[in-house]
Amino acid sequence: MRPRIGITLEPSTDGQRLRPWRTGHALDYLMSTYSQLVRAHGGLPVLIVAGSDLSEAGEFIHQLDGLLLSGGADLDPSLWGEAELEPGGLVQPLGPDEKLRSKWEDALVRHALEQDLPLFGICRGLQQLNVSLGGSLWQDLERQTGRAGHPGGDNPYHLIHGLDVTVPSEFSDLMGAAQVTSSHHQGLRRLGRGLRVLATAQGEPNVVEAARHEEHGFVMGVQWHPERMAESPLTHGLFRAFLHAVEKRRP
Repeated sequence: MRPRIGITLEPSTDGQRLRPWRTGHALDYLMSTYSQLVRAHGGLPVLIVAGSDLSEAGEFIHQLDGLLLSGGADLDPSLWGEAELEPGGLVQPLGPDEKLRSKWEDALVRHALEQDLPLFGICRGLQQLNVSLGGSLWQDLERQTGRAGHPGGDNPYHLIHGLDVTVPSEFSDLMGAAQVTSSHHQGLRRLGRGLRVLATAQGEPNVVEAARHEEHGFVMGVQWHPERMAESPLTHGLFRAFLHAVEKRRP
């Protein structure tokens, strides 16, 4: 049986019909290339819907071989002991969906780490991993640090910037040669326990773009969006390494 890779979904009650489909229905959604990339590298995608009963997070983890944290909306700063910034610019008030997802994925990450489950976080997923390990975020890079974030452009598939490799790894050559997509205004501030920075944004040494846990077999996150770079050698290198770690852990 192929390894089961849990992929988190973005919840949206869509009560004000703000999403592109404008139905008003409650939805849980995911860009399809996440599942496609998992399948391409031998995994079986299992979609994880956020719930208010956090004990369910442990039930999910016990049934999975790996965990993929997808991108999405901002995290709830109460997880690292801060109040929300006043709305403005790219900072929007957090709603119940964002708060639910933050608590739910925090529980998922903690259970996954307890089980030494291979974990790969993308954009928001890197931020969630960092916070669950005791780190913190800049809620808005421009307002809090004077450095602009990487909010992307009209086309989310545009390649925005390169990467500066900070620590040698099996991804160093791929990262050093890549231009990546990017869509974030938040960023890692205090680094979580055990995380080591692998790469930063090109020319921006304080904007973390990739980090990996030093003790777990494969616990890693990237700030860019490999699911929007489905043909990139870097994307396939990351998913190949993730699924290889999953296979190695299986009995």
